[in-house]
Amino acid sequence: MLAALAVAALLLTGLVARGTVAYFSDTETSTGNTFTAGSVDVAVDGHNPWTARVDANLGALQPGAVGTVDLALTNVGSNAFDVWLRVTDVSTGAGEETALEAADPDSPANDIDGVVRFKLDIDGAPEVLFTEDFTISAGSHQLVGATFAMKEKYIYLGEILSERELNVSLHFRLDIDTTDWAQGDTMTFKVEFYAQQNEAGTEPPPGTELTGHERL
Repeated sequence: MLAALAVAALLLTGLVARGTVAYFSDTETSTGNTFTAGSVDVAVDGHNPWTARVDANLGALQPGAVGTVDLALTNVGSNAFDVWLRVTDVSTGAGEETALEAADPDSPANDIDGVVRFKLDIDGAPEVLFTEDFTISAGSHQLVGATFAMKEKYIYLGEILSERELNVSLHFRLDIDTTDWAQGDTMTFKVEFYAQQNEAGTEPPPGTELTGHERL
């Protein structure tokens, strides 16, 4: 009986020993992991933020003359983006009073924005916006049929990949049929570029787009 107990004890000891056997192992740990969001950032003519003035010197333009501003838009962020242009905050001033304005003080002469035409070139490909029915705004002196205004509307320029550039030329023309009422009159406005992350063009535009110049 004692011998049987001794054998049982040895078997139990063997089972316990077998349960504590160590195995070779190895653990690899990656440390310092950081999730960084991408960025959307546009520079205009190397300026970021853009603080320069776009001044077409409209007060010195003669009827039919054109003022041109060339700009380079650069994607300095990490994500591709769509970019739009918008002209906003349009205001006018009478400047010096002309003989016609003095003779007819009730004439709404402070609306040179109604006879200013706009043309846009994107990377050398002209967007024909010098038409008789297209103005920046819609003043009382606009020509017959000139009722299509771009003010406050977004014009789609295209997609700019990371570290790529888009060249844009803005042309402003005082309509050739503008008469002496406009001498010395001024127009002040803001030019705004809006960049938005591009995911296969599925994101909605930032606001109302100009008809014929939408992101398709």
